[in-house]
Amino acid sequence: MFKKEYPKTKFGSQNRGFTPSYFSEFNWLEYSIRKDSVFCFPCRIFGTAHQTENTFTVIGFKNWKKLWGSRDSKTKKSKLSLHASTINHINCMSRWLEYKNSLKQGSIIFKLSTANKEHIDKNRQYIKCLIDIVIFLGRQGLPFRGHRENEDALNKGNFKELCMLFSKHHIEFEKKYIFNSTNHTSWAIQNDLINICTSYVRDNIVSEVKKCGMFSISCDESRSHKEEQMSICIRYTNNLEVKERFLGFVDVSYRQNADALYSFIIDFLRFCNLSDIPIVGQSFDGANVMSGQKGGVQTKLKQIYPYAIYIHCMAHKLNLVIVDTCKYLKYLRKLFNGLEAIYVHFSYPSKNKKFNEIQNLLGLKKKSLVQLSETRWACRFKSCSSVIQNYGVLIQSLKEEIDAQKNKDVAEAIGIISTIKSVDFVIYLFILKEVLQIIHILSNHLQSKSATLGNSKSLITGVITTLQEHRDSEQHYNTLWNEMLEFSTKHDISLEIPLQSVSKKRLRKEPSQLKDFVCLSTTSASDDHTADIVETKKKYWKKKAYYNVLDTMINILKTRFSEESLQVASSVDNLLKLKFESSSFLIDHYKDLFGICNQSLMSEMSVLKNILGENSSLEEIKQHLILYDGKVFPNFCKMFQVAVTLPVSTAICERSFSTMRRIKTWLRTCMNQDRFSNLSIMNIEKDIPINNEDILNIFDKTERRIQLH
Repeated sequence: MFKKEYPKTKFGSQNRGFTPSYFSEFNWLEYSIRKDSVFCFPCRIFGTAHQTENTFTVIGFKNWKKLWGSRDSKTKKSKLSLHASTINHINCMSRWLEYKNSLKQGSIIFKLSTANKEHIDKNRQYIKCLIDIVIFLGRQGLPFRGHRENEDALNKGNFKELCMLFSKHHIEFEKKYIFNSTNHTSWAIQNDLINICTSYVRDNIVSEVKKCGMFSISCDESRSHKEEQMSICIRYTNNLEVKERFLGFVDVSYRQNADALYSFIIDFLRFCNLSDIPIVGQSFDGANVMSGQKGGVQTKLKQIYPYAIYIHCMAHKLNLVIVDTCKYLKYLRKLFNGLEAIYVHFSYPSKNKKFNEIQNLLGLKKKSLVQLSETRWACRFKSCSSVIQNYGVLIQSLKEEIDAQKNKDVAEAIGIISTIKSVDFVIYLFILKEVLQIIHILSNHLQSKSATLGNSKSLITGVITTLQEHRDSEQHYNTLWNEMLEFSTKHDISLEIPLQSVSKKRLRKEPSQLKDFVCLSTTSASDDHTADIVETKKKYWKKKAYYNVLDTMINILKTRFSEESLQVASSVDNLLKLKFESSSFLIDHYKDLFGICNQSLMSEMSVLKNILGENSSLEEIKQHLILYDGKVFPNFCKMFQVAVTLPVSTAICERSFSTMRRIKTWLRTCMNQDRFSNLSIMNIEKDIPINNEDILNIFDKTERRIQLH
């Protein structure tokens, strides 16, 4: 921008000044309004002090009379033209042009900086892909490495095969993985990424536990090939929602006594940074080394965590009910032995194929036979149900096998068909299915993560009451008897009373030769003989089998789940029903730990009870506590957290053993303990999101042979 009029200076008799036409001829020219002088822009900016003229860089030229210099006939060059032809000016002009080009295209430094940034971004994207592969394999419980991973191997393992798959669809990944001498896919890098991902998941769990301020612990042991593994799990609340989390496996093969197991647990809690947080409950199985009152692990833990109430795993106690029942009733042992023999016999491929073909011919829905398990009620119930549904298929399959006389298994088939066609097998099969169907409801509840001691106690009471009602209900037995009669008629099974149990006084029967004739005269046989026989059978099996099974089951349930053993559960149940006096056991135990005032707690429970009513549900209480953010009812909020944090069973430990057998198979027995435990956490706690950007930033903090920042 230039001024339309410039100041004039008198030179002799004429007034002279700067003319704007110079700008069009000399684009490097600049005019200073303050000094009323002209300067050379490139020389002033890009020139050095010893190379440029001070006239056009510092002082300024304003002698307008001499601006054009001497106009002789040969040169006629102006003062500005003379300056423009100097070497220094030409060099400065070159620098100026380079500068202007750099603004459009970028300087060398800028280009180097941009190239470096692009290189770092490509490196980060490459490592992110490797992290995603690690997360995928870990969560799916798949093996990483192959037997051979050299160039000639047909299968280099899942990790490297997935890298090859990525390479086919991602050019930049291919450049890094295939054409780089160092591609960061070694077992050491894999372990580092697995460790970082596992630490990320475990840190999230620990932060939630610290926010809650309390937790309970559950432990159980299981054999893994030649090792003894202990699963350590915790239970806590996050925003009043119950969370059960797996923390890891600990190898306890060296020693399994109480002192060793206690040391393993304490060391592991220190490793997880949980040793300073109070433990309010502990749950183990009934083994003396864990539950012993004098030298068990639960007693030793109480020395450090005195408020950690021990709760015998209710799922294990429920399983012991059927074990104890079988001890008293030999016919149940015979039934379960028969069910196991059926499963083993039809587990052979050829027999199972024949079994399925007969199912299709009879138009039955395909339902497989279920193997019995020592620790799962569902398997026992499903096994009874499956045998009843497929009874006709079993009989036909076994008969065809016996008629064929193909192999030595015929003798086994004869024994099985003799067992399952016996009257006592059918009677106890139906009775046990009826009982297990009721107890199966309790079993499913005890394995649920949302189960609490309060609702578990209520459900146990409900199951016992239901069994008692069925025992005393004539109508219920009549319905069950009619089902057994219909079943026995359909499959040609006689519900006869065993000979040793028949009364010595025999009832007279109609002569067999008169069976097809109409008798016009009476005989000495009773007219109601058939009805009497049926009624006698019905009463006999009711007393012999139905009462026996139900009475034994009810008594053992009452013994295993006595009021003394359910004292904590009853107190929790009453607390969640907002009954202050009845929940005093729980309140008195934890009030010092959390600084709870009894009077304040009683007032808070009274107010909540008036708001919610007598029959408030657990969810309604939770919603109100969340609504008031725990500030209006601080004492009850803390006790509520304790009540739902107390463990019910060690089912989460049992579930972790299923993962253990999927991850540490006989092909992966050489896996070290840290990698095995870390992969187990990634597989079990897959609901916790893992941010690959966070993992990359942690990975970048260690010294690497790849630039990531």
